[in-house]
Amino acid sequence: KGKKKVRIVHKTASGTIKTSLWNTMTDNQLNPVLALDLSDIYAWTIDFFGIQKGDRFRIVYDEQFVDSVSVGIGPIHAVEFEHAGKSYYAFRFRQEEKSDYFDEKGESLRKAFLKAPLEYRRISSHFSGSRLHPILKIRRPHWGVDYAAPKGTPVVSIGDGTVVQRGYQGGAGNFVKITHNSVYSTMYLHLSGFARGLTVGSRVKQGEVIGYVGSTGLSTGPHLDFRVFKNGSPVDPLKIDVPPGDPVKGEFRPDFTHIKDSLTISLYKINWHEKLN
Repeated sequence: KGKKKVRIVHKTASGTIKTSLWNTMTDNQLNPVLALDLSDIYAWTIDFFGIQKGDRFRIVYDEQFVDSVSVGIGPIHAVEFEHAGKSYYAFRFRQEEKSDYFDEKGESLRKAFLKAPLEYRRISSHFSGSRLHPILKIRRPHWGVDYAAPKGTPVVSIGDGTVVQRGYQGGAGNFVKITHNSVYSTMYLHLSGFARGLTVGSRVKQGEVIGYVGSTGLSTGPHLDFRVFKNGSPVDPLKIDVPPGDPVKGEFRPDFTHIKDSLTISLYKINWHEKLN
């Protein structure tokens, strides 16, 4: 067996969203894996299934090549992602033997919860105190957000926690309830099935698959009814504000500032693609 040298190329790129982030990458001859990496970096900050036409990004990253063939994306060093007219920055920085992403103020981009528990096509119903039930034809509260998605779409826990309920319950169909801490818990309803090995008492990690989209219970079609409870009371999942993770520590601030300033200069040298009207 022989080995070929992997060559690291420092690259910059930009793009403007027309339809989807993935399509933007391919339209600009960029490795589409960048779309997945950006989704991971901003998972706690931007709902990437709600990005809009005209949103745009510029990025500094490494790409790996063997001969002239791209074999993967190396670290993303810096990103400016403009969403709904606001810029969200991400800078890769290593402290205490661990690399993570921070904003321009040194605050961690990692929050306690993901913005969405699945890849969905659209939001079919919002949080409401009085909604006309599509089957029962009566008005009653809807304490969740319905995400329309194909049957079998993986559903993940939005945060670390413990499964406290798993089973079938009337209109909810197959459901999972997870307690995340002393304040927050979440529920995932109408599932077609559960992740293998998931039982009451199971510890789950943020982003871990817990079940699959279905249409069990009182449901007109495949979707996830996602609910969040704060101190036992239902709250709008689209409006919860969870404090960020640990920021850059004081002793590392000078190093972070130096790296951030250098990467910011690199970002600003990248020309934006023409903004869509």
